[in-house]
Amino acid sequence: MVKTWVGAGASLAAESQVHPGWEWFTVLTGRARLELGDRVLVVEAGEAGEFSTMVPHRIRAVPESGDLEILSIFNRDGERAHLHDA
Repeated sequence: MVKTWVGAGASLAAESQVHPGWEWFTVLTGRARLELGDRVLVVEAGEAGEFSTMVPHRIRAVPESGDLEILSIFNRDGERAHLHDA
């Protein structure tokens, strides 16, 4: 489980990522722009998302919504991809 803060308009990754695994996240504050393949979804504070990380994905803070704070849970493969420096 990882709690992450993203500044307004910034993203967790420079480009979409693809890797084995699953990710679950909930938005604690702000609004998240989830780019998932060809789809773009806005996830509001108090809402959650789940997806296969084999689909190209990137999470950004919606610029006009201020900073974004999310709580993420990864399965073992997703943890290896996201927490390799931990």
